[in-house]
Amino acid sequence: MAILIQLGVIQGLIISLVLWNRKTASKTANKLLALFIGSLSLVNFEDYLIASRHIFVLPHLYAVFSPLVFALGPLFFLYIKHITHGQLRFKPQILLHFLPWLLLTMLLAFTFYFQDATLKKAQILEDLSVGDDNLFTYAMILQCSVYVCLSLREIIKHNTKLKDRFSFTEGLTLKTPFFLLFILLVMWMVWGIGKVFFPGKLTNTDDLFFTLFVYAFGYLALMQRPLPPPMQKVEAEDDRPSARKPQAKNLSDAEARELYEQVRGYMEQNKPYLQKELGIQDLSDLTGIGVNQLSSVINSIGGQNFFDFVNSYRVEEFKRQVENPDNQHFTLLAIAFDCGFNSKAAFNSFFKKKTGLTPPSTSRA
Repeated sequence: MAILIQLGVIQGLIISLVLWNRKTASKTANKLLALFIGSLSLVNFEDYLIASRHIFVLPHLYAVFSPLVFALGPLFFLYIKHITHGQLRFKPQILLHFLPWLLLTMLLAFTFYFQDATLKKAQILEDLSVGDDNLFTYAMILQCSVYVCLSLREIIKHNTKLKDRFSFTEGLTLKTPFFLLFILLVMWMVWGIGKVFFPGKLTNTDDLFFTLFVYAFGYLALMQRPLPPPMQKVEAEDDRPSARKPQAKNLSDAEARELYEQVRGYMEQNKPYLQKELGIQDLSDLTGIGVNQLSSVINSIGGQNFFDFVNSYRVEEFKRQVENPDNQHFTLLAIAFDCGFNSKAAFNSFFKKKTGLTPPSTSRA
């Protein structure tokens, strides 16, 4: 068991170094994730030293890494925040997330870190006899729970916004970060339950679970595809007043309906939905209507988000093309692709949503 836990710590530190030095377009996200995995590995390393009693050989490492538990939640949240907002600009307010870690570290620096080895060993013995500090445990569980919820909210907001901005979601949804968050939540639940309900009895289980977590977390992190295109550009367009039309919020119902009919007319006549990766910014450029206006009238008058609006045209185009005798030699999947869908899964999912029917077989007899 001890060897397996040591391998988990070593593996975590190696993954952290690989992510830190990884040359990709998402350097900041990789570095944040590297700091998260590295910090978690160091925390578990200290737990291992305490559980194995090796801490008495290295007493000056006692309580050095444990305050990092209060940096784990903020690091993961900032990682999620970064990839959902493109480039996360550094602001002094970000440091407030790390205030609990900083305060605890400073407190220990003034009261414990500079004591001699003999006094530290005595403190270690006392702490081991008393058991875990419940206040510390509850504070960490509370903080972790808050940051898990904040991270989940960011992922949900991002995935929801995608359908207001793009007619496709393949390669844009945050599947890998969502899986990472799920694994993280399970690990914290196991740790928290062990600390609160089974103090001192699930130490080996916690450490073993950490090792499995590091391998799974590291694999997903290293295998992650390039991050989705930043939403920052679209958000900037949202904030920029349109020079061509009044803002959507200032449109009367009649003006909004007229604008919606204008968009529908353009869609039916020019068929921009045949572009597989059509975004709302693309349609804005084609029609001369501001992004805010497009989003507003499609939602308020059409009762749809941009994703549903565009893919509804693709389904109707598919129906027409299937009935066309000239297309009988094409597979249904090929026709679906020609109509703007960029995957079989996307076509099947939206066809059923739109019509309530199971999609036809994508091959012909």
